[in-house]
Amino acid sequence: MLFHFDIPIYKPGWNWRSGRDVPTPEMYNPSKLDTDQWMEAAKAMGARCTVLVAKHCSGFLQWQSDLYPYGVKQSPWRIGNEQGVAAYPCWATVPDRQDYNGPGDPDGRYWLPGKCDVPIRNHEWFWTPNAEQKLYSVEQLMDMYYRSVGRNCNLLLNANPNPEGLVPEADFQRHVEFGKEIRRRFDKPLAQTEGRGDMVELKLAASTLIDHVIVMEDIGHGERIREYQIEGMVGVDTWQTLCTGQSVGHKRIQQLDPREIGKVRLRVLKSAAEPLIRSLAVYRVG
Repeated sequence: MLFHFDIPIYKPGWNWRSGRDVPTPEMYNPSKLDTDQWMEAAKAMGARCTVLVAKHCSGFLQWQSDLYPYGVKQSPWRIGNEQGVAAYPCWATVPDRQDYNGPGDPDGRYWLPGKCDVPIRNHEWFWTPNAEQKLYSVEQLMDMYYRSVGRNCNLLLNANPNPEGLVPEADFQRHVEFGKEIRRRFDKPLAQTEGRGDMVELKLAASTLIDHVIVMEDIGHGERIREYQIEGMVGVDTWQTLCTGQSVGHKRIQQLDPREIGKVRLRVLKSAAEPLIRSLAVYRVG
């Protein structure tokens, strides 16, 4: 069975032989792609072999490539970017589909937390000589951390051992610096609490400047929060919205404009069951 699935389907009437008025890669975004369903069609007719046309006359490439400018690499389809970041919201449960590779589904049947992989040397999954200039900076790595760990995912940072079987010294030191910066920012919260229910309040010892809030659910009982709001008390009795969000799961890190706050509260606006908050913490990172 042969499968032609290509960008011309997103621009009906386009003459894909002409080379003119070419569809943009952004048009390619199959939101319900299910190749298992394709295989069911093949099995139903008794096919023993299936073939996907990976690059047809339209020129659109159906696999990720850094060497070719027109294909799925340039489309918005699929968080599979190998850049160490996840979309938001990101849920740890997924639908009943073997090929699922998206940002999760809050009503999904299976527990399958997301992972964000990236090599510490930009686009270098294996060691190459004289490529230390491709090492991501600590700030770049922290940005990945916020957009992976801080979005309910695991960050998988690839190391590149050299022919001697060692992590190169420059790479090793970057790992050290990255770890130090994570600990500098988040090892010691200004205040921290836990709780359950639709509202959890955290009182600071005194009105304090904060710039980060971290929320963690007790995921031993699943992800329950669907929508939330974090508020801060400014002055004597004035609550202001600091940030909002949807998924929390294992960890949600939110960076704020620095504000002097006396209390912080988490208000859960929607949930699947009683919210169980493992940690509500505030930080002054600077």
